[in-house]
Parts: sequence; structure tokens; C-alpha cells
Amino acid sequence: MISPVMVYERIIRDLSGLYERSHNGFCILVLVLRADTVLAAVRRLKDDYGFDQLLEVTADDCPERRPRFEVGYHLYSSRHHKRIRLKMPVPLGETRVPTLTSVHSLAPYLEKEVTTKHGIEFGRPAPEPRMTGRPASLMRARGNGELAM
Repeated sequence: MISPVMVYERIIRDLSGLYERSHNGFCILVLVLRADTVLAAVRRLKDDYGFDQLLEVTADDCPERRPRFEVGYHLYSSRHHKRIRLKMPVPLGETRVPTLTSVHSLAPYLEKEVTTKHGIEFGRPAPEPRMTGRPASLMRARGNGELAM
């Protein structure tokens, strides 16, 4: 098995054309990507290095920084038991960035939260919440306060 340091070194070397800069943030490799390379980088990380779990999609809003917004992706490799953070600055005036839906099935739900909080949209409409069970309008209240179908 490859050591975690070697995994990060290989990623830095193999993905060199896909990111602008890299650094170590609290023992986690951080890659700063452009919007046009994020999908290719995430696909390579999943296929070649086992970063198969999308843990979180976030956005930072820092009014004094240019560009003001930055989207962050946190990935986990179940093969190497390591995390990686990808950061993508969102240029001023842009409100739509690429979606990771084609690589990670959880992406639409995590991206929807960023859209709701920061107004950054991801390449397609956000999914509607799934309904489980029967709608509340079809339930009737029992005399003891419980709902019955």
C-alpha cells in the first residue's frame, strides 16, 4: 500500500495541468482549480486514486477578497483513507458553475444547499426533495393524537 504522503505527491504530479496551485491545509491536500477543470479533476481523483466519496460541497463568501466567492469540495478516498479539498474561485458576475452530478450521485443534494445559501447555481436545476410515505394531507388524526393512514 502507498503511504499517504506518496498519494498526495502523485496527485500533485499527475494532475499538474488541472489545478492552479496546491498547498497543505491541516494535513489535507488542497488544490485550487478553475471551473473548466474541476469535473476532469474530480473524475481523475475518483477513478485513479479512489476518492469515491463526496463528503461536502461548501461556499465561502469573503467580501474583501477577489473573487468574493469560492466553492469548496471535500472528497474522501476509501482506498487510501485520506481526504482532499478542492477549491474553485467563482469569478465576479458568474452565478453558474459545473455540477459534479455525473461523477457523484450525492452532488445535487449537497449543491442545492450552496445554491440556497449563496445563490451559486450548478449546471442544472436543483432536485426536489423526495417524499417518503404518504403525504400528510392523506393522513387523518386519531383520537389519541397519533396520525393514522
